[in-house]
Amino acid sequence: MVTTLIQDVRYGLRILVKSPGFTAVAVLTLALGIGANTAMFSVINTVLLRPLPFRDPGRLVAIDGIPALKFNGLHDRIVGWEDWVSKTRTLEALGTYVQGGLNFSGGDEPERLPAAAVSAGFFELLGVGPIRGRTILPQDDAPGHAVAVISYDLWLSHLGGDPQVVGKNIELGDMPFKVTGVMPPGFEFPGDTQVWVPEAMNRGANLFAEAGIVNRQIARLRAGVTLTQARAELLVFLRQLNQGNASPFNPALSVTPLQLALAQNIRPALLVLMGAVGLVLLIACADVANLLLARTLARYREVAVRAAIGASRARLVGQLLTESILLAISGGLAALLVGVWGVELAGAFVPHRDLPAGGIRLDGWVLAFTLGVALLTGILAGLFPALASSKVGLSEALKEGAGGSPSGFSFVRHRRLRTALGAGEIALALMLLIGAGLLIKSLSALSAVNPGFRSNHLLTARLFLAAPVYKTAERRSAFYEQALDRARSLVGVRVAGFVSSLPLGEGVSVMFSIGIEGSATPKAETSDKWAVFVAASPDYFRAMGIPLLAGRVFNEHDREGSPQVVVVSQKMAREFWPGQDPLGMQITQYDPPRWTTVIGVVGDVRDWDLSEQPEPEMYVPVLQQPPLSAFLVLQTSGPVSLTEIGRAVRAVDRAEPVSAVNTGEQLLARATATPRFRAVVLAIFAGLALLLAVVGIYGVISYAANQRRHEIGVRMALGAEQRDVLVMVLGQGLRLALIGIMVGLAGALALTRLLAGFLYGVRPTDLAVFALVSMGLTVVTLIVVSIPAWRAMKVDPMVALRYE
Repeated sequence: MVTTLIQDVRYGLRILVKSPGFTAVAVLTLALGIGANTAMFSVINTVLLRPLPFRDPGRLVAIDGIPALKFNGLHDRIVGWEDWVSKTRTLEALGTYVQGGLNFSGGDEPERLPAAAVSAGFFELLGVGPIRGRTILPQDDAPGHAVAVISYDLWLSHLGGDPQVVGKNIELGDMPFKVTGVMPPGFEFPGDTQVWVPEAMNRGANLFAEAGIVNRQIARLRAGVTLTQARAELLVFLRQLNQGNASPFNPALSVTPLQLALAQNIRPALLVLMGAVGLVLLIACADVANLLLARTLARYREVAVRAAIGASRARLVGQLLTESILLAISGGLAALLVGVWGVELAGAFVPHRDLPAGGIRLDGWVLAFTLGVALLTGILAGLFPALASSKVGLSEALKEGAGGSPSGFSFVRHRRLRTALGAGEIALALMLLIGAGLLIKSLSALSAVNPGFRSNHLLTARLFLAAPVYKTAERRSAFYEQALDRARSLVGVRVAGFVSSLPLGEGVSVMFSIGIEGSATPKAETSDKWAVFVAASPDYFRAMGIPLLAGRVFNEHDREGSPQVVVVSQKMAREFWPGQDPLGMQITQYDPPRWTTVIGVVGDVRDWDLSEQPEPEMYVPVLQQPPLSAFLVLQTSGPVSLTEIGRAVRAVDRAEPVSAVNTGEQLLARATATPRFRAVVLAIFAGLALLLAVVGIYGVISYAANQRRHEIGVRMALGAEQRDVLVMVLGQGLRLALIGIMVGLAGALALTRLLAGFLYGVRPTDLAVFALVSMGLTVVTLIVVSIPAWRAMKVDPMVALRYE
């Protein structure tokens, strides 16, 4: 058995080396198909499959649904929650964390560091210990305990790798925090966190200025416990808490593996794209199968002779399969180079918020996947040609000339198989092209949406005020006024303003229930009217290009101590006061009511996403309700650097960092990052599929025309004109295209429904896309087929007949 395999491998290698042209084309085709799969699997492996770097990560889960029980961004605790967790039979440990940021002033310039407030036992739950010092203990999880655990990178880059760092203080948010430990290299969970502080410290001192941040709960299942069992026990406890509640509710509880919960935003797109790249691999298989068919047809006499001297059909199939597997392995090795390039390309398009620390990389699992795909591809591409070519008509083959080409039934069988493979390639390419067309049209529709603001000549930067320093509204208001004066004096700045959150999900937008004076819902607590709350300075609307539709915007007199005023969006005006003039109306977000008068109406903006309709929005003067976190918004007439902005801000407060600097165009690009990733990657796969299909179509028609060379010579000798030959060959290609397109349309109608959730303003069965792609693929097929058709019509009848 082993001896036979070695003989087959040696013979296969000699055959491939003797045909360098054939081998190069086949290896390149396989490299493209397998390489695309390698790149896509690298992304999926990084995001979905690679185990989290924690102890026994399969038992870690995320618990969602508890916020319905007031375990929310205001950090309210559920009475008895910890006591219940200590008695549970399904959870071994429970922890919480809140992501935010802290101002670090220990370097040359102040800097905003990604931070997390975590519960005691958080690191033990994950099974990760420090390399120096200790983590957060239960006694640290109490207001006033200013301790911090820092990352390895922060320790090296900002603290010089000081071996005595444990016990020393660092300045975070203008407060001294004692370093209790340093985490090992690579640990930055959640996200790219550099500092961890006790959850109670954040709750007591309001360290994180971001409004509305929500606790995330994670737990470790006990050994042998399933997700279903854990959820069932949690539901029992929540129902017990709900008993006697004046406002009973039904919590939408979910218990999800932590790895899936972290990737929930991008997971559907990755699975669809992996399916798409699988179709690319099938096209590559079909291409190579056609090449192998053509090659084995040329070796038909050789196969017949081997059969005549005693080789069994199984032996012949084994030899031919060995050759195809050798090709596939060579293609797999070349695919690793394509995969490396593909990984770099994917890294440029995958939204960075969806990538774990360390980014995308090739590892042992990816190499094993590539090898497995190469072997599978070799078998798939070589099996049908091997089976078809090993079934030889012995007497027929030995009677034929030295060329050894089959004729009659054998030739028809091979031709039908090659035609089926070619039509299949067209069908698969059509499905991918239609999918890409739908996503591109959807992206185009999304990009054409009016966000409600002017993006050109717009520059934004985020500021976070240190809560211990800016405890009072007076101090915050003074900072914003002075910072605006400094910003307006910068060269290139036309208008400057502040706002608590920007459109398109930049920052954290908060919605409040709103009571309306004189209406059926005067109390905010019981009102069914909700609005997004935003604090803005007078010039914010002008800086953003948000139009004033009625009344006025704020001015310098709208500050603390003056009458409370509010500017509402057009949608809020329509929904809250249909058919009425909203100016002069009064609303409240508090109980008991603190009435605020509507003084103006401005245009709508897209608060969360371009694909979502604007929400009702209310703007209050930033000097009446100054936030701890705000965006500086600049309308510019020329370049303004981050250095200049930072210098202007630090002239007011030397410890205040400037972060998240973006142009208006960058804000729009970030808003379309995920749909652009889907559209671009699928378009690349579709283009690759088209390229491979074109190669396959050309091979089928060119080989068929070559096999009919004698027939064409006879036709022309009997009076057929060149155009008749041209029409004959083009007709063969057109029939191939029509068969593939009909099958592809049927497949596309079924598969594009999987894209429905990714589309905006486009239906999965969009007729224009289906028709345009079908016609385009038909035209491409005719162009490709015209090359062998042109050669066929130039055949000299005498030469063709003499050759035969």
